[in-house]
Amino acid sequence: MKALKNKLKEIIKERDKLKKHWQREKTRHKKTKESPRKKTEQMLRGSKLENSSIKKTLLFHNCLIEEFNQNKNNLQFPHKSAQKSNNLTLSGRVLKKYRLIHETKQLGLTYNTLRKRRTADKKPTYIHKITQVVQDFFTIMLRE
Repeated sequence: MKALKNKLKEIIKERDKLKKHWQREKTRHKKTKESPRKKTEQMLRGSKLENSSIKKTLLFHNCLIEEFNQNKNNLQFPHKSAQKSNNLTLSGRVLKKYRLIHETKQLGLTYNTLRKRRTADKKPTYIHKITQVVQDFFTIMLRE
């Protein structure tokens, strides 16, 4: 009986070890999300094009796609017409990261309009929360 219990413990230990090994391998080989810059480099890898304007245009294109995909997932509007609208989904975060805000002039957008959209998404700060609590307190006190 003791031999069977020991063998069971060894098998369970081996199973747990292999399970952990499998989990580590699974996370190691997960497909990583490619940045717009890496996508651009992959597109230009086989070609002999050295023109910086082509590279910058491709980078801008990949940044726009990344921006739309990020904001589409975070969109508060569930209906499809809001997802189709470019104005609701372009905030400029990725474009700013890759220093391509000036390229938005081609689309008829300015940095100020992108910045306004970005600040509208911000959560209220601690001071705004406290002021709301204080206002609520005084309105309750006035009622009593």
